Formats: sequence, C-alpha cells, structure tokens
Amino acid sequence: MAREINLLRRLDHPNVIKLEGLITSSMSCSLYLVFEYMEYDLVGLASLPGIKFSEPQIKCYLQQLLSGLIIVTTMVSSIV
Repeated sequence: MAREINLLRRLDHPNVIKLEGLITSSMSCSLYLVFEYMEYDLVGLASLPGIKFSEPQIKCYLQQLLSGLIIVTTMVSSIV
C-alpha cells in the first residue's frame, strides 16, 4: 500500500484526481486517503435522468480518460 500512496502523492496531472492528504485513526487503526473534491464523476453524470452525451462530449471524455491512464501507467512502469 505504501507504494501506491507514494505514487498517488507524486501524480500531478489534470486528468487524475489529486491525493490531498492522509488521515489515520488510532481508535479504528484505519488509514483514510483524502482526495480533492469532485462534484460529479463520469458514472454519476451518465446515471442522471435525461442526460445523453453528444459524440463530441464522448470523444472529449474518452481523451481525458486515456490521457490520465497513460500518465498513471507510465509512472507505475517507471517504479516497478
């Protein structure tokens, strides 16, 4: 888990949600990851009644998703 947290801390890309911090709970022996706030995610938007994406919107979302995926996989492969 430490490797994943270090990777998340180093990620800085507009299409990857940012890890803002960590919170530990001594009472429950839990670790909480704190990420930046997102009003909606893609699944949340797509599940709203009456929402239908246009082809240009789909292309834009797919480009953003792939851009984020490329940076994550590049960073992972550089530390493995």
